[in-house]
Amino acid sequence: MESHPGFRGVQSAALVAFNVRFNPTACDAVRDGGGMKLMLKAVLMYPNNPSWQLHGWYAIVALLRHGVGQSHFIKLEGTAAIYQTLQSYDSDRRCRRHPGLRSQVFKAFSLVCADEESPRHVDKQTVQLALLSLKTDVGTKSKYCIEALGHLARDARWSTWLSEKRAIGQIVHSMKILLRTRRKPHPSPASHLSEYKAGCVALARLLQKDTQHSLRAIHSVLRAMTPCPKELQVQVHGSAAFASISWSKENVVKASALGACEAVHGAIMMHAKDETTQTQVCLGHFDHPRREQGGHCKTQWRVDPDAGDREFPKCCHCLRPRVEDPQSDE
Repeated sequence: MESHPGFRGVQSAALVAFNVRFNPTACDAVRDGGGMKLMLKAVLMYPNNPSWQLHGWYAIVALLRHGVGQSHFIKLEGTAAIYQTLQSYDSDRRCRRHPGLRSQVFKAFSLVCADEESPRHVDKQTVQLALLSLKTDVGTKSKYCIEALGHLARDARWSTWLSEKRAIGQIVHSMKILLRTRRKPHPSPASHLSEYKAGCVALARLLQKDTQHSLRAIHSVLRAMTPCPKELQVQVHGSAAFASISWSKENVVKASALGACEAVHGAIMMHAKDETTQTQVCLGHFDHPRREQGGHCKTQWRVDPDAGDREFPKCCHCLRPRVEDPQSDE
């Protein structure tokens, strides 16, 4: 690819060969960032060829997944390439016979947003396209979009901006579509586990800034947790979403009325033998300011799997003590 940058056939064959033969050895060979530069250059070379774009973004995702070139991707303005590609292929119909193209681009976007440096380099235009995609796309594309939003929401400025753009409403809408498709003939609810997890993670980080969509968000999290009681990650991040709303007494009342306490209690009992899981689920898995302020969340309940409900209060302490605590500042 370096020796023949102007020969389309050579570039195309090299992209296909890279995707077919990609392995850890190939990772080491391009770890210096030169590989990412070549892939981005190839993608930008023929923007109107969906087949070419698909092979190029497959290669970029392969590098990003193996931890190769995140920083180089950002420095080489890879986020601009993401924006340009999504603008050119704004629907699967535009991708013609290559519907996987948009999925790969959004996957690359999610992997880039996971990088610690991403909040300073990702532009709002690209995030707007991700939000817009949640209105029309389902399945893996929506999952990658939600993952990207969840990663960005770790940053306080992005979390505020996403709340102002009503990102929670878009995420809830996307989860609602996924939950609706689950009713159709499917092997099992597990077919959407990764989407449920992504939604719960994003909501856990965004609900701390949003009250307008809290009721719909709580309902979506509950519907995601209910069919998958044995799936640890869904239960942990769903519980984290409930913990994130506990700064608002109104939200706590809503969650309790809808059955959030019972859902978290069920998750704790289901995974009672794992001490780490107990702490994660009880504390909502994510840090919460109330812990540093001396709130009741410092209490860690230990569940005896043989004791049943006698050793554990029916209402989850992540929610209840903040309502009952006379010193609460809510």
